[in-house]
Amino acid sequence: SAGTLNVCTSGNGSSSVGSLDMASGTSFTMTGGAINIVKENTNLTTQVDYKNLAGTVSISGGTLTIGTTATSASSNFNIQGAMPPLVIDNTTNAKTATIDGASTVYGNVTINSTSSLVLNSGVTATVNGSLSNSGTYNATGSLNLAGDWTNTGTVTANAPSLVTFFGSSDQNVTSGGSSFANVTLNNTGGNAVLSS
Repeated sequence: SAGTLNVCTSGNGSSSVGSLDMASGTSFTMTGGAINIVKENTNLTTQVDYKNLAGTVSISGGTLTIGTTATSASSNFNIQGAMPPLVIDNTTNAKTATIDGASTVYGNVTINSTSSLVLNSGVTATVNGSLSNSGTYNATGSLNLAGDWTNTGTVTANAPSLVTFFGSSDQNVTSGGSSFANVTLNNTGGNAVLSS
């Protein structure tokens, strides 16, 4: 439902519990509203900021925003698991979100200018929507994308990174002049429509 949950407003130094941490035996339902991860976990050995490994997941709305106006400069957030539509915030200063475990985003991903999304090596992330990048997308892992790819920023596609387009209708791919390391078209009912 509607409402805003601001997470980690005063800091988290735990090496074992994320600022928002849903274990495998739990259930997670989100139909609207917003989750804002405000400050990064300061435990740099095993940093966890958002981890949603809930066994039962139902996400039909809402947003997960990484960073706010209260976030310190040069903050890097580690995220993984089930997520509502994902926004990497750029108000006040740039933020970085690093996907460091298997993840599914139930909606779109928005990377705002000056901010970054990093997809770690060996990690697969599935986006059941579109990805819009006006900041930096830096990947060594694999991305499965159901919607459009729109890039007006910077893409760093490190080998062996892979983008798989798996939609069921035409998917628009706007490269912004950037290239992919590897691409797979697995669209069951349409094509990848390319533009520069």
